[in-house]
Amino acid sequence: MQFICYNRQSDFKQSNIGLSSEEQYNTGGVTRIAGSKIILYYEGDHAKLDAQIRAGLAEVLIDQMMYGGNMREMLKNNTLLNLPEWYTKGLIDYVANDWNSDIDNRVKDGILSGRYKNINRLEGADAVYGGHALWKHVADNYGEAVISNLLYMTKVSRNIDNSALFVLGISIKNLWNECNKTYKKKYSESDASKQLPSQAPILLKPKASRVYSNLKVSPDGNYVLYTTNEMGQYKIWLHDIQKNKTKRILKSGVKIDRINDYSFPLLAWHPSGKLFSYMEEKKGIVVMTTYELETKDKTQRNIFGFEKILDYSYNDDGKKFVMSAVQKGQTDIFIFTAASNGYDQITKDIYDDLTPRFVHNSKEIIFCSNRPLDTLFFDTKRAYPDGQPHRDLFIFNNVTKSPVLKRVTNTPGIDEMSPADYDSTHISYLSDLNGIRNRYIARFDSAIAYVDTAAHYKTVTTSFPVTNYSRSILHQDVNVKGNKYTEIIFDNGVYKMYVSPIVSASSLTPLELRNTSYRDYKNRIEKKEQVENDAKNKVIYDTPTADDVKEVINESTKKDSAEVDINNYTFENEPKKTSPPLKKDAKTAGADTVVQVNKPSEFVLGKQRNYNTNYSVDYVVSQLDNSFLNGSYQKFTGGGSPIYLNPGLNAFFKIGMSDLFEDYRITGGMRFSGDFNSNEFFLSYENRMNNIDRQIVAHRQGLLNVVGGGSLVKVHTHDVRYILKYPFSEVASLRGTITYRNDRTVFLATDVNNLKKPNEYENWGVAKLEYVYDNTIKRGLNLYNGLRGKVFGEYYRQIDKKETDFFVLGMDWRYYKKIHRDLIWANRFAASTSFGKQKLIYYMGGVDNWFGAKFDNTTNISTTENYAYQTLATNMRGFYQNARNGNSFAVINSELRFPIFKYLYKRPIRSDFIQNFQIIAFGDLGTAWTGPDPYSDKNSLNSSVIYQDPLEITLKTQHNPLIGGYGWGIRSRLFGYFVRLDRAWGVQDGIVLKPIWHFSLSLDF
Repeated sequence: MQFICYNRQSDFKQSNIGLSSEEQYNTGGVTRIAGSKIILYYEGDHAKLDAQIRAGLAEVLIDQMMYGGNMREMLKNNTLLNLPEWYTKGLIDYVANDWNSDIDNRVKDGILSGRYKNINRLEGADAVYGGHALWKHVADNYGEAVISNLLYMTKVSRNIDNSALFVLGISIKNLWNECNKTYKKKYSESDASKQLPSQAPILLKPKASRVYSNLKVSPDGNYVLYTTNEMGQYKIWLHDIQKNKTKRILKSGVKIDRINDYSFPLLAWHPSGKLFSYMEEKKGIVVMTTYELETKDKTQRNIFGFEKILDYSYNDDGKKFVMSAVQKGQTDIFIFTAASNGYDQITKDIYDDLTPRFVHNSKEIIFCSNRPLDTLFFDTKRAYPDGQPHRDLFIFNNVTKSPVLKRVTNTPGIDEMSPADYDSTHISYLSDLNGIRNRYIARFDSAIAYVDTAAHYKTVTTSFPVTNYSRSILHQDVNVKGNKYTEIIFDNGVYKMYVSPIVSASSLTPLELRNTSYRDYKNRIEKKEQVENDAKNKVIYDTPTADDVKEVINESTKKDSAEVDINNYTFENEPKKTSPPLKKDAKTAGADTVVQVNKPSEFVLGKQRNYNTNYSVDYVVSQLDNSFLNGSYQKFTGGGSPIYLNPGLNAFFKIGMSDLFEDYRITGGMRFSGDFNSNEFFLSYENRMNNIDRQIVAHRQGLLNVVGGGSLVKVHTHDVRYILKYPFSEVASLRGTITYRNDRTVFLATDVNNLKKPNEYENWGVAKLEYVYDNTIKRGLNLYNGLRGKVFGEYYRQIDKKETDFFVLGMDWRYYKKIHRDLIWANRFAASTSFGKQKLIYYMGGVDNWFGAKFDNTTNISTTENYAYQTLATNMRGFYQNARNGNSFAVINSELRFPIFKYLYKRPIRSDFIQNFQIIAFGDLGTAWTGPDPYSDKNSLNSSVIYQDPLEITLKTQHNPLIGGYGWGIRSRLFGYFVRLDRAWGVQDGIVLKPIWHFSLSLDF
């Protein structure tokens, strides 16, 4: 196992680990090598860190079990084993996290709202919680031992439904129905006496895809601040309560499929109510921004000295704020002075101190912590007891600075969080005492502790619940000046935000809360563990001391010579085992026999060693293919059939290796054709260190072609590329490429004329600059949601000849819109043009990697444009290649992609072919032309030259340059390959042509 640790998640996001590459678009799929890397990042909470470690271990072990083994097993399992998201992620979450009130709250809402009715349609967080619930149901009712059996049978049968039938005797569908029914009964019974806030939320239609948090009310009670996070893109909103209007203050980040970081931005109102501040993390630095409501001015400042700030809040005069921050790997409480940029450290130990707030006129600070003691120690050499698994509330006296904290709660097994001032004598906090996180009010009273010469008093805390909700309160904020409090509740699949006036504590009536089934179960477990611990402690306490048993131990006892000591037995030739001498302490020195006391060994930090770059294979491609490794322009041959050659069906091999941190990547590949005429090789080395990624690619390609006059030639292309990539963000980058290209044309000895012709050589220098954007989210095989595309410019110049330079400008943008679930509407617009002394010709028609591609000889190819290279302009279904040609083209493609079986089925699909089967409805529209525009007289489409010695006849015609196609198609993965079959009707000059079948292997358009 390899553990890679980061101080915070933003540091991990800046690494290269998990960076996607072009192999994701391979038509035959990619065999991923099950690795052993576990990524950890500290979030300020050791409980979350422990859960990360367990989740990482579980994921590695599951991957090794399901996909590991030798290379043959990896190839087979990656191709045939298709596991749903709830199966893997739910199992990982089950192993990583014990069932708690947060998980119970989400599962309860999903079950009662009906969203979890069909587990196979769950995705995202719902798939994780639904899968966790199912695995817990299996463990509770069938035993945890069957889980490993289920995994093994899933690997063997490659079908989760068959594995469940074999191990449990029940299908997955019936198992989930049983699970759903059980949970629904429990939750319905416990919800009988519970309710939700009576007032309407401030947003009537919150988005289900957004996570709402940090709801803060202003000191005057007229505004609230809150944040939203949607797939990593976060926003800060200012809502006017009186006008019921919302204004966006900040938008940052992009929507991509990744692990979202909800730890920032942080919000806090200044006590004056005229401004507020928020904190972000930018390139590893904590940045605090102050926003003035009247002027709308923003002032930024960097806060140094902290690895991460988790929460903060101002004091009464606004000159200081208290914060929970991470420093040197410890989460402690600090008081920061805004004017001097200085801070005072309140706590300094291994415990996690969170959500601090000033209370009682800023004289005290209340916070929640997992510390078992109520005394602060700053001694680094002190041995601290382990932290508790749950948090209690503590109060620090900010006036006396006493190291003895005032303990507000002492509830093992219960979590208290979000403490806040309520009035001069009460505080408010959230607690999951009954299994649902409700609001509690605590009051402090004095009581006589003991009397000697004077009476000594101690503080007694009494608390009571004031809400009895059916859903947990996820976040609360109380503003005494504004006389309002806020709360966020997750209900019916969305986050609902409420703002309510503070009710006088004296008028509040304590409520009686009924425990949930989860809390009753936890109470029984904890009571059982307590009884077992008491029994163990009783045995320890009743054990005689060394002095009591000294004489008994000294008595010699005779042993039977035939008796065999199985624990200390030694073979004849084995050296005899000897016991180490017993150490004597001061009390038992001189005694015949003493009881040895073994001190626990202290933790010793491992020896630090430098990291040496070590490569390992992370993916393998082995398949039959009909595409080129490097899709570069082909040398112009003057026409043929087909003009743009595909290599035909061939054997394709590719392997990728990277180091531990994926900063360096080596990729190599080769393609062998059946007739050995179109072989291809390439080798790539990529260095991703620093801000600019550098890559070197060496490539060789062979191609058998026919040139004008019917001569058979072999064209060998050798090129070396040096690529620089500068990322602006996670989804946008600027890329520059410098290429040296050598084209060698060999005339094959098919006749005497070809035999006499010498080889021709062309040496080109190429410079390319492109802007690439991609924020698409993969929703299935060839199913995406989002936008991606590029804009590029290329410059070509033949090194050994003058006046051969030409330019290419182009773009290709694709937008994917989710209509419903996995029903995707995909659209593409592509255009390009070439100009200069020589040009690039585009042949429009057909599709990429078309088996049996045909060429339309009826469309003229201009002989005056001086073409140097050729390429395809696709898709234009319903036509052969060269339906239109020229040095410019533009095309629009639109497809409706409908994975019919995946969309309709309510049970796991065994067949990979059925799982990925799609029905396509499409339409294409475009043209290619010469001249300034498609309708120009200079467009070669409208003129043709007929040579008949001694006459040269120029025939002028008038065609509509635009052509279009429409039709339907099917897509699926067959034997690991993504196969496309389209039937298209072309439309030209208003006439619908005969349909054409297009069979190809390619992804996307």
